[in-house]
Amino acid sequence: MNTVNLSENLDKKQLNEYVGRRIKEERKKKKLNQKELAQKIGIQNSTLSQYEHGKSEPNQEMLFKIAQALDVNVSDLIPSDYRIEDNDLDKALKLSKDFELEDIALHKDLMEKALSLKGAERDKFFDNIKFAIEYYDRNDKV
Repeated sequence: MNTVNLSENLDKKQLNEYVGRRIKEERKKKKLNQKELAQKIGIQNSTLSQYEHGKSEPNQEMLFKIAQALDVNVSDLIPSDYRIEDNDLDKALKLSKDFELEDIALHKDLMEKALSLKGAERDKFFDNIKFAIEYYDRNDKV
């Protein structure tokens, strides 16, 4: 497998290229051509080509379809720095065990909102959350 130096965060173009390379590698392992995989996942051959060349990025649903068609995990297609590992999920579950119902509802709303946003809108949303946390931390110390 080709690797990318992941010591620094990848920009969007590098991430798209990485995912595209991984899709292509897994497709070739399964001895499928682009047309065959595209048919399996219900897209045009040209769209798959754009994914594989990093010119376009598959959305989350498409990434799952591609992984399923290639019989791999979605995490096999993305850099390790971008994966949510099992121990991360365990940590999140342990942290949330003492949440009240209102806390869980708020957390759910935050996740749904984040998932509904794309690009700059999503970045702005997370920047606002980070600002709120930093603001609280600064004022909590006073």
